[in-house]
Amino acid sequence: MAIVQAAWTFDPTQFHTMLWEKIVVDEQVCFDLLLDLAKAAVANPSEGTRTALEFIRFDEEWLDPSDPSPNYWYLLALSSMLSLAPSLSTRFIPSWRVMKDVLPFARWSETEINQLIRGKSLSSLVLSSGNSLFSETFDFRHPSSEGWLSFADAQTLLPRLEASQEYFSLPQSIKAIEWAKFWKRDSRLLLQDSYKDALDMLNTAILRKSALFIVFE
Repeated sequence: MAIVQAAWTFDPTQFHTMLWEKIVVDEQVCFDLLLDLAKAAVANPSEGTRTALEFIRFDEEWLDPSDPSPNYWYLLALSSMLSLAPSLSTRFIPSWRVMKDVLPFARWSETEINQLIRGKSLSSLVLSSGNSLFSETFDFRHPSSEGWLSFADAQTLLPRLEASQEYFSLPQSIKAIEWAKFWKRDSRLLLQDSYKDALDMLNTAILRKSALFIVFE
C-alpha cells in the first residue's frame, strides 16, 4: 500500500482555548469532560473530521473510560476543529517522496524537508499552548504518524519552496525520481505536480491564516 500524506488546517489558539474552557475545572483537567469532548467529536463528524478519523485510525477502544487515553482524547478533540487542505498526495500520491529526493539539490536541510513532509511533533503543539497543565497531561514524546506546522512555519517554508521551483525541472531531478516510472507518467509532469502539491498545501495554510495538521503513513 502506498504511503500517503494528508493535511488539514486548524487554529491552535482557538483549539487550546476551547479545550481549556471545556475540560478544566478548578485548575485541573477533568478526564470525564475530556472523554465527553472526544465522544462528541466522533458522534457527528464534519467531512474534515471524518477523514482525519480515518487517517489517525480511530478505534472505538480509544473511548473506553476504564482505560483513560488522554493523548487519544486530545487527538479526537482536535479532529473536531480540522478543515480539509491540499497535501503532498493530492495530484500525485508520492509527491512527498519527490520533495525528499529533489529539495536536497536546492540545499534544503533534512530538518526542513521532514517538517514539510511530516510536520513537527505533537508535543510541540501542546507546548505552543503555553499551558503547563496541558504539557503535564498530554505526552506525545513517542514518534507517531501525526504532526503539525504552525502558521509561522508555513510562512517560512513557502518562500523557500518558491525559490526552489527551478529544481523541479532540472535533469538531475528527473534522474532522482526514476522510481516514478512505475506510475507510467512523464517524470517532468510528476515533478511539476509535486511542486504544485507542496505550494498549494502551504498557500492554503497562509490564506486561511491557520496551522497545518499532517498525517503521514
